[in-house]
Amino acid sequence: MAKYGKENSDIRQAARRLEAALARSVMPGFGITVIYLQIAILVSSAAGLLRKKRPWYAGMAMGVGELVYSADAFLLFK
Repeated sequence: MAKYGKENSDIRQAARRLEAALARSVMPGFGITVIYLQIAILVSSAAGLLRKKRPWYAGMAMGVGELVYSADAFLLFK
């Protein structure tokens, strides 16, 4: 029984190391998506206050860019 307990402990430690490495590699992708989303919200809000269509379209384009980065980070995460 002690042998299986030690193997179980070793496997858990290896899994935690791999999980941490995966999280470090994926986190920058999600960070970029948050930045794009906040900039898109800011530009769209400013466009609403100024009642201008051109900045609103720019905000929508940034939102689409955020969706692309989000999908990329999510698919990399899987």
